[in-house]
Amino acid sequence: MLCVKSLCMCIRLDTNGILSALCLIRSFPFLQYLEIQMKLNVDHTTPVLDCLEVEAFQNVEFQHLTVVKLKDVNDSMQEMQIIKLLLAKSPKLVRMSINLQILLEESRILSRIVEFKRASRKAKVVFIHV
Repeated sequence: MLCVKSLCMCIRLDTNGILSALCLIRSFPFLQYLEIQMKLNVDHTTPVLDCLEVEAFQNVEFQHLTVVKLKDVNDSMQEMQIIKLLLAKSPKLVRMSINLQILLEESRILSRIVEFKRASRKAKVVFIHV
């Protein structure tokens, strides 16, 4: 049995990139550490994906995921969907660090994220500025 506990990937925030990344993450049920570098779709035409809504993942949980690191976040709707999904479906999550690309207002993103349901009461969201 393949027991991957750590995964680092770079995803393009278009439909195929997002769905491929989610398929990969779901393939490793013992995943504890996840690092994703976001690559924004340059033409900004990728729609909000219904398949990324938390309700579409009723039977899915990332049971062992404790640390998530998101890099180059731009505050796109697709990124917010991924953050919402990971928070809602990771009952053992302890820390999600978000590395903001450019000079985004942390408070604007935080105001959206605090409304997201969390499966773990211990989950802390931390912003990192480089």
